[in-house]
Amino acid sequence: MPDAGSLAALVHLGHPVIAMRAPRAAWSDGPVDVDTAVWLINEVLDDGSPASQIEASSLLCEHAGDLCDNRDGHGGEFSWPALLYSRWPTKPVRACRFEILFAIARVVLSRDKSWWGYDYDWSLVLLDEAMMKDPDPVLKHCARHLLRPLAESYAAGANRRNELKLPGVTRQRICL
Repeated sequence: MPDAGSLAALVHLGHPVIAMRAPRAAWSDGPVDVDTAVWLINEVLDDGSPASQIEASSLLCEHAGDLCDNRDGHGGEFSWPALLYSRWPTKPVRACRFEILFAIARVVLSRDKSWWGYDYDWSLVLLDEAMMKDPDPVLKHCARHLLRPLAESYAAGANRRNELKLPGVTRQRICL
């Protein structure tokens, strides 16, 4: 696999689709560095062409289960594009945003709740952002239906729904 510097150069020289295809091939064969692939996905989602953003989001969704650290003692640790921790992207094309939505669900569902502990609150914030800010009504509807069971699961661990306190997320919106 090319190193991070050469992949970054491809992105910044206007060839993000080519940069995205290198980790796709390597990831399928197993030798890809997950952190480098996630960094590259982040760069392309932030500043790539619509075609490269679809490629990046598709790769993220395809390998969502591979983003979690499987080593003992690393529960709740995973790699995720920094751009997607607390802000829903509204500018990428619809197909890209749907892939991101599916990637959120796939990464959270790739491990059981005990592995996550309470470290999946980022997904609740992001789904709430999608539900409130995405321009597509179908995507908003899908985000709402993904958010509800995750929020209920998160709140159930706190034993009382009113203990659910997430930055930028109101209890009224989560309980829809």
